[in-house]
Amino acid sequence: LLRKGEEHKIFCQDFLYHRQIGGWLIAAVFDGCSQRDNEEMENESQFISNLSAKIINRIAPALIVSDMNRKDPAILSYDIIKVYFNYLKEFRDKLNLTEDEMLTTMILLVYNEKNGLGHIVALGDGFVKINGETKDIENGKITPANKEGGVLYPIQYLDNILLNDKTFEAFIFTNPDQWSFENIEDVVIATDGINKQWKNFNSKPEFSFTPEEF
Repeated sequence: LLRKGEEHKIFCQDFLYHRQIGGWLIAAVFDGCSQRDNEEMENESQFISNLSAKIINRIAPALIVSDMNRKDPAILSYDIIKVYFNYLKEFRDKLNLTEDEMLTTMILLVYNEKNGLGHIVALGDGFVKINGETKDIENGKITPANKEGGVLYPIQYLDNILLNDKTFEAFIFTNPDQWSFENIEDVVIATDGINKQWKNFNSKPEFSFTPEEF
């Protein structure tokens, strides 16, 4: 499901990606930022949401093909994110993009169809549901790299770590917003727009559901 939010005047800031590759399912949702400190931004970040999906689509097949014996979805997700960070920096520098134009969240799902193991990593806010258990990732998260709270976007993670093997591992292994799962019955990843949509729908008599029931 992908649709433009009522608050977005021109573009849908979200983007959805999913692809099955060599026994793996790779899926991701991205949410570009259109407001900052409750004020409209001069530059919208719809472009970086779309570009991020293109980057993941280039990274994931290459990593899977390079090691067909991969089994651990967590390690594959970490490898994807690390290369994704490198691409973000490269495109920002080459296209001279501002920080506002680079602000998109990402929730990445990696699932091994052969052994039934999966892993989800969230960079920024959003909504995750695994086997009926919901994870509502809120704004205002305070982390060592984000002392003032508020959503921390991938480009800001990148700017707060010196990207080498040691610092990246320290960052990714301590990121609290990640979940491993197996024996999956249902799984959902969504941007925080699902909560706004729920509130809008519940104001109308013909709709009555919660994000958990979605």
